[in-house]
Amino acid sequence: MREIKFRAWDGKEMTTTFEVSSQGVVKFTPLGQSPKYLEHYKLMQFTGLLDKNGKEIYEGDILRWHLKKGRVFSEISEQDDPLAQLLGVKPGEVSEDTICTDTVEFHDGYFFLMCPDTGGGAFLNRENENAEIIGNIYENPKLIKRHC
Repeated sequence: MREIKFRAWDGKEMTTTFEVSSQGVVKFTPLGQSPKYLEHYKLMQFTGLLDKNGKEIYEGDILRWHLKKGRVFSEISEQDDPLAQLLGVKPGEVSEDTICTDTVEFHDGYFFLMCPDTGGGAFLNRENENAEIIGNIYENPKLIKRHC
């Protein structure tokens, strides 16, 4: 079972040191500073997976990963699965080795590697062991490639 934890972006910095109050306001408590209450923040959930360097993968991370030729991308039939239709997941075999740069998103109970161009995605799972975190969508938006 994976550990349930979150990190938060307040518009300036990423932190894992916070509490959520009954009003839903995040209380950040950096060491040596008084707690501050924020009105605007983005929470990102831990996927339970680590990248190839042992870093925890969260929603909003940008991953670089290697999709190998001949691998079956998805066994899901778009006609049979409304989620696959929504996400644009296409079944088929990969025709050439590809280096992908995708963002981690959470939809309907699953973590996906999503392509910014097509909106298509692949399930994020333990098979993505060659994935490497290269940044996140808040601190490094320029790393998101527009050609998946």
